[in-house]
Amino acid sequence: MQFTLGILILRWPPGYAACKFLGDSVTVFLSYTDAGSKFVFGDPGYTLHAVAFQILPVVVFFSAIVSILYFLGVLQFVIKVIAKSLEFLMQTTPMESFATAAHIFIGQVESSVALKPFLATLTDSELNAVMTSGFATVAGTVIAAYVEFGVPAEHVISASFMSAPAALAVAKLNYPELKDIERSDEEIELDVGNESNIMEAAAVGAMYAVKLIAYVVVNLIAFLAILAFLDAVIAYFASKVGFFTVDFEYVISYLFMPLAVVMGVPWDEAQTVGKLIAKKVLANEFLAYADLGQYITSGQLQVRTIVISTYILCGFGSSAAMGINLGALSAAEPKKRSDFAKLLSRAFIEGNIACFMTACIAGILYQNDPSMLISAQNLTVTNSTSNFTTVLPQIFNVTGS
Repeated sequence: MQFTLGILILRWPPGYAACKFLGDSVTVFLSYTDAGSKFVFGDPGYTLHAVAFQILPVVVFFSAIVSILYFLGVLQFVIKVIAKSLEFLMQTTPMESFATAAHIFIGQVESSVALKPFLATLTDSELNAVMTSGFATVAGTVIAAYVEFGVPAEHVISASFMSAPAALAVAKLNYPELKDIERSDEEIELDVGNESNIMEAAAVGAMYAVKLIAYVVVNLIAFLAILAFLDAVIAYFASKVGFFTVDFEYVISYLFMPLAVVMGVPWDEAQTVGKLIAKKVLANEFLAYADLGQYITSGQLQVRTIVISTYILCGFGSSAAMGINLGALSAAEPKKRSDFAKLLSRAFIEGNIACFMTACIAGILYQNDPSMLISAQNLTVTNSTSNFTTVLPQIFNVTGS
């Protein structure tokens, strides 16, 4: 199923064109955030600090939109359709399929709330699959932030979808179901929002983004400070033995360099991608995508390497996410805290393996055909809706229509 999705997105011209069109549309849609940022922070003041005044406000805007879709029941319908498809194609239980489908759109905390009535009855194999899918995918609200860094939107979106079946496959291979269980397809339902109207739904979504932004900000401050300290320590001791260009990032890039090579990254760029993998796993994917955005802007990486890196990083498979996963599930079902803790490391590794599998497929299928490449100018955020019209001729050229 994962390979089929890869072929449809990366090798089939109409599929690629549709995904590219969706990605470009999302990029243009998110650019409307600038209207609010200009009013609050001033123009050109809002451009002076990209992370605080441009990227994080996107999370507020997109969170409000997601909340509106949830209020209208659109998000619930899409999740249910995907869950049914996963259940039918992969022969997984309704609980596993629902959690995996939900993780494509909503975070680990929200999905644990939806699963709360059923967590006590889940087997260890089902819990493992639920937790693995949380580490292998990213929520729609943070996808918006990654796109703002300049990462190709179409590949961020497709990566989360492709990693969902991979997460189930890896989880069930590593921890197969040994019990004969039967569950009704109608057991899980996502309730429509309790808000009275769309305006209230938008306000609730925007307020929820405050907590999400706070999490991102404190983690950025903490992990950047820790990395800077480790860089200084390693550089100090390395300089004592004559190595003046060695720091912590330099060391860990070599540890993950073989993984990058295995996933199809050229040898001369493997160290750079190894550094991105290390930042994702040891810190969080937000930092890794921020660095990838800088590499894209500077032209430091080939387009194929950018695509592979996008798939590698697209998942909540970080050390910080382990605490969130355990905390959210434990709060939803305190009696199974020990079971969650027992499965945490296993699910964390499996979630990252699922992302690496998706990156491998992207590396195999992505081709350097000019009609299928992402132009450099489309890797940056579009701030004008007029550029939206330039997307259509490119799509017609790809499809031959």
